[in-house]
Amino acid sequence: MKRNILIVLMLLVCGIPQAGWTSSGRHLTLGLIADDTRGDMAQFLGLVHQEMDLLAGARYTYTLGEGKGGAIDWNADKARALYRELVADPEVDIIVSIGVVSSSVIADSGPYSKPVIAVGIMDSVLQGVRHSDEDRSGIANLTYVHFNHSITKDLLLFRRLTPFKEVGIVFDPSVADVIRKKEGELDKALHPEADYRIVSSNKGVNEVLAELSGVDAVYVGYLGAQEEVGRPALVQALTEMKIPTFGGSLRDVRKGVLASASPEGTFNRVARRVALNIDGWVGGDKLSDLPVNMEFEVALTINMETARAIGFSPSFEMLSGAQLLGDLQEGGLFYTLQDAVNSALAANYDLRINTFDVRQAKEAVRQAGTSFLPDVKLVGSQTFIDEDVATTSNSTQAERTTTGSAVVEQLIYSDEAIGTISSQKDLLEAEQESRQALILDTVFDTTVAFTDLLKARTEETVQMDNLALIRKNLVIAKQREEAGYAGSGDVFSWESRMATSKAALFTARSNVNVASRNLNLIMGVPIDQKTRALGAGLDDFMDGSFLVRSVKGRLTNTEGFETYLTFLVEEAVKNAPELSALSRNISAVETRAGVLSRKNWVPTVSAAGTWNRDMDRGGAGSEDGPLYHEERWDASVNLTWTLYSGGENRVELARERLTLAQLEEKRRKAQQEIELSVRVALLDTITRYVTREQAVRSAEYAKKSLNLIADSYAKGKASLTDLVEAQNSSLTADLEATNAIYEQVRALLKLERTVGKMTLVSDPLETEAFAGRIKALFDQ
Repeated sequence: MKRNILIVLMLLVCGIPQAGWTSSGRHLTLGLIADDTRGDMAQFLGLVHQEMDLLAGARYTYTLGEGKGGAIDWNADKARALYRELVADPEVDIIVSIGVVSSSVIADSGPYSKPVIAVGIMDSVLQGVRHSDEDRSGIANLTYVHFNHSITKDLLLFRRLTPFKEVGIVFDPSVADVIRKKEGELDKALHPEADYRIVSSNKGVNEVLAELSGVDAVYVGYLGAQEEVGRPALVQALTEMKIPTFGGSLRDVRKGVLASASPEGTFNRVARRVALNIDGWVGGDKLSDLPVNMEFEVALTINMETARAIGFSPSFEMLSGAQLLGDLQEGGLFYTLQDAVNSALAANYDLRINTFDVRQAKEAVRQAGTSFLPDVKLVGSQTFIDEDVATTSNSTQAERTTTGSAVVEQLIYSDEAIGTISSQKDLLEAEQESRQALILDTVFDTTVAFTDLLKARTEETVQMDNLALIRKNLVIAKQREEAGYAGSGDVFSWESRMATSKAALFTARSNVNVASRNLNLIMGVPIDQKTRALGAGLDDFMDGSFLVRSVKGRLTNTEGFETYLTFLVEEAVKNAPELSALSRNISAVETRAGVLSRKNWVPTVSAAGTWNRDMDRGGAGSEDGPLYHEERWDASVNLTWTLYSGGENRVELARERLTLAQLEEKRRKAQQEIELSVRVALLDTITRYVTREQAVRSAEYAKKSLNLIADSYAKGKASLTDLVEAQNSSLTADLEATNAIYEQVRALLKLERTVGKMTLVSDPLETEAFAGRIKALFDQ
């Protein structure tokens, strides 16, 4: 795998004591020991083949693997057996080992009687491969690639990034066993500032996590057979546990590990070095003298999304020299309240659906108007009559006649048609007023969803702070237990509260997810879009509302409140699109009722004209005669009265009058509901302004109380009950204080909605005029 190659060192063991051979045209057999021969490993082997083809030319032929060795499936015992087999095989000239497991076995198998090239030495010191100060292995029949970083250096850099007290080091068992033999080297690097725990990855994720219990950082190394499935699951679990992780490659960082210092783009260079080493040995070079060092640009890479997920913030010192995967700030699209409203007005599904209702109403008006457009027809007919009749018709009627006609009809006056046009226009206006009401509702719904997201984010932050405080108090409780100030009951209580707090935090994060998607739905953007709500500027928005700035300092008594309330009710009734829509519906019904009441005595006037031409005549009577005319026309004006239609007109009129009475009752009810809504919204807005000030004060005092009681608890002067009560009070007060502004925004927007004018969508000139009327009201 690429991870193995990125961090490899190469081993070369010769199966013959002399250095290489030079016979022209000789075939070179390369035995292969590989952890796997699929995926990234197959890609690397392909690159080695390409480089070997370029270097071998016509001097020699070669085979790599092809019956000599193969994959060991991350099994160390299988690697040892395959190595012994290849060493004993007289046809094998060189053994190439690829992968961390294979190369760890090879590193522990010296001295070497055959050349071995091992790709996968993680750390030459920890794995016991002697590395001289010179750029060579110094070991007979051995060469390898040595990068300018190691596991030990990674761990030291990891500790600079996050100063852990104990780090878990997870590797495939074969690598873990080798590292355990060199624990002294890790002791020198980490002790006494930090401890470490080496864990093998040949278990399930839960078992590995159990062995890692208590560590505050994890180095996730090469996991062999667990690379494809076990690694992602382990990294995800550690991230969810808020434990920083460090990996061996940049791909690890891209897959969710917090950081790595491994170089990138080593595949081609390492494959080239392998081919050069083989070719050098063919040319007579000693493997022990071949260069082993390869310099790559090594830079710390940090996954900022993972950092945010675990609540980790890198220091400025580390950030200054690190490459960041993802933005420093949390990703997603940021919206102000105005941005969210603008998006909703442009793409909200309900508004888009309602657009079709308005368009259909417009088409209904057009359709009604077509009654006064002329009706033009072309008619073709063929007529057959009795032969005797044709014979005696004096040639005016032929036995067989083919005729073409043009017919024009025009409605001149129709009370019913005029009433239909008028009614449809009223219904169109009613639909437009309903759309205006939907726009105002959409603005308010957007505000509710926007503040819901802000509240959810606030609760998440408060819950995170609360969990951190519980962890701190748990530590204090354990210290108090050790000092004899309290029993184990306090510790158990904080452990219980921690579990509850974790559940609350999980719920808070879930609420953020739900609130974000709900806002996305209202705004008409992709439902899984990462949406961030910006609360900045909400105070300025509220202060600038036409309903607030004109009455500051004026609502100081009941008289002022009632005066303002009466004014707002009058304005709300005048502006309410719901009342306007009902009024237009009533007008449409009144028009239809009037038409029905006049239907029996108001005539319908129409005109008609017909032109006929005989195209063909045949049979008896088809001869032209003096009374026959090939072309004929006629015109008429018609007046029509509907004197009686079986009582249908009377029944329909009765139904329309019932509908009219019903709509009038609805309008009266709607008007009273608007008056009530204005009163409730105004009281709620005033209340929110007052309670916000009190909530801020409450949070300040609750925090001071908590700090005092926490200090007393640490000194053994306060009980667990006192501290829990203080912490709960502070948590509740913090939530109420932070959310108070969002409730205040909601209340104000609700008041604007009931009045029928909203700052976010109304014409500024109209709101200014409204504010002027408010000022004039109080200046009287």
